[in-house]
Amino acid sequence: MTSPSLFQKFLDKLVPKQEFPALEIGEKAVSYLLLSRYDLSVEAFTEVQLPEGAIIKGELKNVGAFVDALAKLQVQINPGKAQMLPFIASLPSADFSLHVLELPDIPEASYNEAVRLNAGRVSPIALADAYMDWQNLGVNLRTLQREFLVAVAGKQRIDPYLEAFRQVGMQPLALESRSLSLLRLFAYFSQTVEKNITLLIIDIGQDGITFLVGKQGKLLFDFYLFWKEIPEAQDGTITREDLEAILSREVRRILEYYALHNDEAVQNFILFAPVLKQELGEHVAKTFSLRMTPVALPQVVKPDAAGQAPAPDLHAGLIGLSLRGSLIPREDDSIVSVLPENTKAAYRSSRMYAFASLWSKIVLVTLGGVLAMSLAVFAVVNFQYAAVRGSIDAFSRAPEAAVIADLEKQAQAFNTLVTRLGLAEKQVRGWSAYLDPVVQEAKNANIAISRISVSGNSPELRLWGTAPSQQKAFDFKTRLTGYTGSFSSVDVPLSSFSQGPGGTEFMLVATMK
Repeated sequence: MTSPSLFQKFLDKLVPKQEFPALEIGEKAVSYLLLSRYDLSVEAFTEVQLPEGAIIKGELKNVGAFVDALAKLQVQINPGKAQMLPFIASLPSADFSLHVLELPDIPEASYNEAVRLNAGRVSPIALADAYMDWQNLGVNLRTLQREFLVAVAGKQRIDPYLEAFRQVGMQPLALESRSLSLLRLFAYFSQTVEKNITLLIIDIGQDGITFLVGKQGKLLFDFYLFWKEIPEAQDGTITREDLEAILSREVRRILEYYALHNDEAVQNFILFAPVLKQELGEHVAKTFSLRMTPVALPQVVKPDAAGQAPAPDLHAGLIGLSLRGSLIPREDDSIVSVLPENTKAAYRSSRMYAFASLWSKIVLVTLGGVLAMSLAVFAVVNFQYAAVRGSIDAFSRAPEAAVIADLEKQAQAFNTLVTRLGLAEKQVRGWSAYLDPVVQEAKNANIAISRISVSGNSPELRLWGTAPSQQKAFDFKTRLTGYTGSFSSVDVPLSSFSQGPGGTEFMLVATMK
């Protein structure tokens, strides 16, 4: 994989990637995997071995050894850096109690209290001493009840892991059972179009064997056996015959139990096995008349020079866990997570911290740059000001300075006069716009104007004239009223009418706009 460019690194800082790595914790190793959200290719993988007895049956016995392994893992993932990305973690199934509850389907109801009440009845651990989370699985079309997956894990089991994470500065966004990680693989990597089948999943791993039954992403049955609990493995060696005997015994128990409690038979299965996969798969299919569903997992470990690499089945749980971190947006992640705060709250806290840290650095760097630039500009301006000031002082002492000062006074006096003339001009009203229509309409109406009175301080125009008749005077008034652009009102007082030798004398008052 090529190294990212400086520009890509800068973009990753401004817009953090949405892929989050997976951290699978087992008895023998801590494994890290980051898949690309675009094509599910492996972007990073590393694994650190744990000393014997550090974790026994899912319980952390040696916190110091586990912390050392996490610190070593961080160095391998991010050399020279103090922290790795927030991650999705899984623990052995033995640390969890998983149950599917059915409650009446009530539209727009809040199920939180109802789920907690029913979870307390089925949980083997008091909820006050446990971390609990639940996931809405939807309505069961057969029973018409709403189903909920409830996950419960004892605090005494989980807290030592969280304390170890805290000591090395690592932040888990979600913590789930390895069984859920395995169940997730079917939806993404199964090579069948039948996605709604009831499925038995068998995973032969480093720590033991997982048996689970699921349907449509729902975990219906979960059972885990550590190698220390299996009689055939007590001598430290496991042969093909041992594995076939184990599978014959345990698969029969599971199928009978599931058929009895769920009124449904399992007909399909998936087998994850790092060795003897073909032989063991054929054995299970033949013994129980089950159909094996093919699953093609991505290769996690690159082949060595000889072309050899561990089978991807060895990391089946890790791959399923990584799908949650790479493909499911954090804000949409409603899958169960047994942490002190739920997945969304943990992600918001992580995003807020990263956002505040990033932009505080950007603001500080920006302010530092602005301050440095301001100081540089101030120094240059101050230097230029001193130079100009020196030139002015030298010029003021020259003989021509008195002549220039006198010219400046004359120019100021002239500018003052021009300003006053401008103000006077603004105060003079242009009369032609008002008098022209009055004179023209008087001529058209055969009215003799004897006198016109206007004033710069009054908006009124007064006109005295002689009309052939009183009606002509009123017609003249009506015509002037039509000049709305010039006059706001035109009036002919009745008291102004009188009969003269040349006709009817009157006075007209027009208010100019």
